Amino acid sequence: MSEEKKKRDFSNFKLKVQRTPTNERSYQRYAGRMRNSVQQYTDEELIKKIIDEGDPATLREVSRYYARISGIYKNTLLLLSNLLFYDTVVSPVFDPNKKLNKEKTVATFNRAIKFVDDMNVPVNFSRITYEILSGGVYYGILRVDTGEGVTIQDLPVAYCRTRFKNSYNLDIPEFNVQYFERISDKELQKEALAAYPVVVRAAYAKWKNGKLLTPWVEILPEYGGMCFYYEDQVPLLISSIPTIIV
Repeated sequence: MSEEKKKRDFSNFKLKVQRTPTNERSYQRYAGRMRNSVQQYTDEELIKKIIDEGDPATLREVSRYYARISGIYKNTLLLLSNLLFYDTVVSPVFDPNKKLNKEKTVATFNRAIKFVDDMNVPVNFSRITYEILSGGVYYGILRVDTGEGVTIQDLPVAYCRTRFKNSYNLDIPEFNVQYFERISDKELQKEALAAYPVVVRAAYAKWKNGKLLTPWVEILPEYGGMCFYYEDQVPLLISSIPTIIV
């Protein structure tokens, strides 16, 4: 049999942890909203005014601009995001009222260890920390896909918010499904929708059909929704930018 006709088995090449690129930059060029030129923030007085006014969206834009053009600023962000080791500990908790089954306990413990290993915590959380430092907040979804390991899916910050916490004091992310209206190409819109979990796709369909009064859908922590931020959700080092302007 020729090389071209041989069946190929790619099962061993599956990526255990992957990043689904569905942040605010994804599909932007197809939505007809890509800027012809990047806004330049080089005026010190303008930046001080932006910092004083405290608009989170503009502050994120300034921070990301300097992360692109300033080696000092970007290297500081990278240093801080890689300072931690991001070590993990899996600690079993036993119910004193239930009889311990050793085999089941070991099997459950091993599954938990595999789940943590598949997350590749050092790599993914240093990246997430960088996003928090540069943007002030990170929204995402932790997805466990059968046969594909763990997927950490970024969410576009401009279409996210958090107002409530659950009983474990975890923030509940909310996603605005109007995000998909930005994509004018219907095929690309379907592609974008397919990258999101069923709770988001269902909410978008209901909102389009007038069955939901609000475009906001909660992605509960138990369904993988996650949100990390500093107190005011603005870039941590934003006030240092005026001092590095040449």
